[in-house]
Amino acid sequence: MVLVGPNGAGKTNFVQALELLGAILERGSTDPIRELGYDQLIRREKKPARAGLALSATLSATTFALTPMRPTARSAEFVDEPVEIDVRFVVKGSTRVDDLGTVVQELKLRTASGSFLIRLDGARVSTEFKGDEKLWWTIRMCLPGLVRRESVPKELGPALQQDAEESVGEFPEGWLFVPRLLPRRLARQVQVARLRLDASTLRRDASASDRHVALIGPAGEGLAAAVDRLRGHAPEPSLEFRQLLVQLAEVYPRIQDIVPERVQPGRLVLTFKERGITDQLGQTNVSDGVLHALGFLLAVNRHQKASSILAIEEPENAIHPWPLRRIIERTQRTKQGTLIITTHSPTVVNALTSPDSLFVVDQTDDAGTQIVPATSKEAALDSILKESGQRLGDLWVEGGLGGVPGGA
Repeated sequence: MVLVGPNGAGKTNFVQALELLGAILERGSTDPIRELGYDQLIRREKKPARAGLALSATLSATTFALTPMRPTARSAEFVDEPVEIDVRFVVKGSTRVDDLGTVVQELKLRTASGSFLIRLDGARVSTEFKGDEKLWWTIRMCLPGLVRRESVPKELGPALQQDAEESVGEFPEGWLFVPRLLPRRLARQVQVARLRLDASTLRRDASASDRHVALIGPAGEGLAAAVDRLRGHAPEPSLEFRQLLVQLAEVYPRIQDIVPERVQPGRLVLTFKERGITDQLGQTNVSDGVLHALGFLLAVNRHQKASSILAIEEPENAIHPWPLRRIIERTQRTKQGTLIITTHSPTVVNALTSPDSLFVVDQTDDAGTQIVPATSKEAALDSILKESGQRLGDLWVEGGLGGVPGGA
C-alpha cells in the first residue's frame, strides 16, 4: 500500500493513527493517547475537535477465532466460518487538563450466520445479537457474562433467553474490554512498526538492550544488533543473512560481507567487507545509501514472517533510483505481513506491479484529509496505462491522479 500526496496532506497522520490504535490494543489501555497528548491529537486549526478522537479497524480471520472460556457439550456445534471483527474506540476529553472522559468501545463479530455487537459507553454496556442458535452458543461460550437476556431474539426461544445473563451491570470507568476479548493474532494485525530511517542514527553503535527489539528502531536504532541476530553465531552465516547480502549487492555491487564487532562490553558496530579492499570499512565510512538500503531490507525481510503492519516513510532517501526500483518490486512478491509506504518518489510508484496498490492522499478545507485508491480516481487506470505506454508514477507526478500540491 503506497501513499502519495503533497506535504502536509496527512500521510504520516494516517500511519500514526494506525500506530495509536495498535498501541491501545496491545497495552489494553488509553495510556498511549495520554502520552501523546489528547489536546495535540484532536486539534484542527485553533479549535479542538468537539466529537473527540475516533479510531476503528476491521480485522479478518479465516475461521471464528474465539476460544470457549470453559468446556461444554455443545463445543461441536460452534460456528466454524470466516469472521470479520470490527473494533472501535471513541475518546472524549479536555484540552485543559490531562483527563480522558468518555470512552466508547465497540466490538462487533460478523459472519455469514449473523452478528454480535457489544458496546460500552462510559460504564454502561449494551449488546445486540442477530443470528441462529448455533451462532448464539458460539458467542455465549466464548464471551460468558457479556450477553444480556434482552439481546436474545425471541425466535430463538425462551430457553436461550433464560440462559442469558440477567444483567451484565456496570464496569469501572476506563475499563477496556476489547483488548481482552481479541485473540492476540488478530490484535497483531493492527500492530505497527514505523520507520523513518536517518543516516546518522543508522551509524550509531548498538547497545546490548537493542538486541531485545523486534525490529530496528523508528530511525534505525540498533542496526548492528539486528544484523548480529540475523547473521547468527554459527561458523557460516544464516541463509536469510546471505540472501540479504545478495539483495544489498544490487545497491552496492562491491559489498561482500557485513560483520558485527563488539567494541566494548555491551556495544556493537558493523564492519563492511568490500571487494578489492583488504581492510574492512567501519559503519562511519560507508555511504548513506548502503545504510538506508540495509535498514530497509532488514526490516522488510524480518517483517515477512509477521502478521502486523510495517510502515516505511520515504524509503527513497539516499537510495539510487535503480536499486530502489528493484527493492520495491521484490517486496511485492511477498505474501505475509502488510507493508505501507509513504513517498514523494515517482520511482517508487513506477515500481508498483498493480495500480491497486496506489492510494492518493489529498486535503481540502471542507473535507480534511481524504485517502482514496488511485483506481477510484480513474476506473480504467490499468487499461489507460497499457494503451498509452505511460507509467503510473509519471501519471501521478503530472497531476493526472491528484495527490500533488494544488491538485484535486
